[in-house]
Amino acid sequence: MVKGIGIETKGKAGPKGLVLRLSADANLRTVVGRRVSLLFANLHMSGLSNPELHKKILGFEFQYRNYLCVQDSTKDFYYVFYDTTSAKEEAKLIAQKGRGLKFAKSVIERSVATGTEAVDFAKSIENADLRAKSDREIMGLFEDYVERICALMPITVITAAVELTVEEELKKGLMERTKDGHKISSAMVRLTAPDRYNVPYEEQISILKIANDMKSGKSTADSVKRHLERYGWLGYRFDFGQFWTEQDIVKRAKEIRGPGEQLEFLSKKEALVKKEFNDTVKQLKLDAELVEMANAAKEFVWLRTYRTDAINEAVGRAKPLIDEIGRRYKLPEGYSHYLTIDEISSGRIPKAAEIAKRMKCYSLAFVGIEGFLLTGVNVDPIREFAETDLMGLAGKPARVKGMVANRPVESIEGIARVVNSVTDVDNVRVGDILVAPMTEPNFVPAMEKAAAFVTDEGGLLCHAAIISREMNKPCIIGTGNATKLLKDGDAILLDLRDGTVTKASGKPLRIKLESAEKKYKESATESLPTRQEAIQTDLDTMLVVPFERLRKEHIHIAGGKGANLGEMFSRFPIPRGFCVTVNSYKHFIKENGLDTKIFKMLGKLNPKDNKSLDSTSEQIRKLINSAPIPDDVRKQIVEGYKKLKGSYVAVRSSATAEDLPNFSFAGQQDTYLNIKGDAALLDAVRRCWASLFTSRAIYYRALNKFEHEKSTYRLWCRT
Repeated sequence: MVKGIGIETKGKAGPKGLVLRLSADANLRTVVGRRVSLLFANLHMSGLSNPELHKKILGFEFQYRNYLCVQDSTKDFYYVFYDTTSAKEEAKLIAQKGRGLKFAKSVIERSVATGTEAVDFAKSIENADLRAKSDREIMGLFEDYVERICALMPITVITAAVELTVEEELKKGLMERTKDGHKISSAMVRLTAPDRYNVPYEEQISILKIANDMKSGKSTADSVKRHLERYGWLGYRFDFGQFWTEQDIVKRAKEIRGPGEQLEFLSKKEALVKKEFNDTVKQLKLDAELVEMANAAKEFVWLRTYRTDAINEAVGRAKPLIDEIGRRYKLPEGYSHYLTIDEISSGRIPKAAEIAKRMKCYSLAFVGIEGFLLTGVNVDPIREFAETDLMGLAGKPARVKGMVANRPVESIEGIARVVNSVTDVDNVRVGDILVAPMTEPNFVPAMEKAAAFVTDEGGLLCHAAIISREMNKPCIIGTGNATKLLKDGDAILLDLRDGTVTKASGKPLRIKLESAEKKYKESATESLPTRQEAIQTDLDTMLVVPFERLRKEHIHIAGGKGANLGEMFSRFPIPRGFCVTVNSYKHFIKENGLDTKIFKMLGKLNPKDNKSLDSTSEQIRKLINSAPIPDDVRKQIVEGYKKLKGSYVAVRSSATAEDLPNFSFAGQQDTYLNIKGDAALLDAVRRCWASLFTSRAIYYRALNKFEHEKSTYRLWCRT
């Protein structure tokens, strides 16, 4: 059995003395924001400090030293600090052993074998009748539990150590080929995106299928149960949180917009990732060595997610064992998760009052591999040391700065929602900016709602970076201290040009859109059509746009009605639909050469001559109604219609200037109800376009001195 490290629990060292030792002997800089139980923190360091367990994964012995975990619910402070010196030493040894694809695959093979062993063991515990077992059998299971969970812990730092080498070398190679920072950032994204997927991706597919069945009226009771059996543990992280329930899954599935479209996109994702990888290799003329480095990076990106999945599934499914131990020691529910390994093994259980103090706040520190546990007021000096010396929070600067992981827009304002753990996920509303120490798979329901992400930690290969690129949402990572400098409810501004986050002034939720093609062409990414897509940079060129992708800022392409319907669609249960944008109208007019003909006739027109006005109007509308709709426009309209899955739709008009103050264009363009079938729909679209040139519409524009050439047109269809 892996033995727990001896931990001083009496506070003999004293908090001030411990701070001095940490300052002198440790180089604690790497910070991870997460809420963990005391038992988990003990298991974590026991695994990190065991040379044999590192050898099991890496093929050579290594002992990780120095560690600090501070969990203080009174100050909302939940952080783990690793030793930078140990990380660099391990990275150096890994570089000597091999950084290529062969080494990556060997590490992953051993990691997966260790993870499979731990998860299989946990499943056997989950299904066992623990109450029927003797005390000796329970302690035997606990010894096995410690051994299997500790064996997984070295993987948590191995991936970070490898990334220090692989990511740095890959960037160095790219810089030899281009000095353009945007090109390097974009290339890193495309070269390191994994083309195989982990449990969170599989869970996303499963929840989308459930949502799609719900929309179709199919029974989902069995699929929800299967979903929980496979993925319910994702709500339980680092021995903390709650397993998902059927109600959680049903609620989340009901909130998903367009699950069919998302499934269709994801079905093409793997091929897209491979294509972008190959295109980047060709564009930058990467040699075989760099290609191998990139492929190794992809493998370690996959491992980064796998390692936490394996640990959390094993810990989650084995939770009944730790609960049963607590029951046998006659402890209140949850208390056994705040015992140390040695306390459980020896049976020397502290009083319930002492455990309750640990649950409120504790600090577990290791100087070398000598452990110290502090609780209550003794945690204050340790937390202050972490805040000032390790996190640099003294002085509370007005802004933070990090690395831009995804830049679909130039900047965005919104309301900050600080999510320190899974218990805060439900606080995130549609359009908020999620601010977290780090993101995890059980944050995905909140990330689906959020308009952007900001994290304390992470690199281009972290979970937040990967998810932001899949959802195509703005993301700034590695700020170090955003969760401490920003308060829940603050209006904040994300500048995606330089990665700064500042307190915003004025009305929040104002979105500044800039064409990605124009300014950030190299960093543009494929967009996953998620439920919350307020941030889009490609809409300016789109022919047809579903309501869920429109917001009030899109009047210029969707008209007043279309933009407002999109805004309402994200908040209210209105029927689905899509907007045929101004781009379609312009394309139709230009493709058929109608612009010259129409405006030549209007240029000669005297709008006060009723007979001439009616005649000109009739001629123009006849030209439009007889002109063919371009193939690309026709195809997208029909596809949008099929996705509505309704026999009858309404086709309604929305012109450029109809929502301007002091003018009333309402009712001047046509509306067609109860339209059924592709041919009837396309005809209704054409007739709506033609209604831009009715006698009353032409006259009103002339009377109010609106140029006919600048009167563009959109229309929308809905069930």
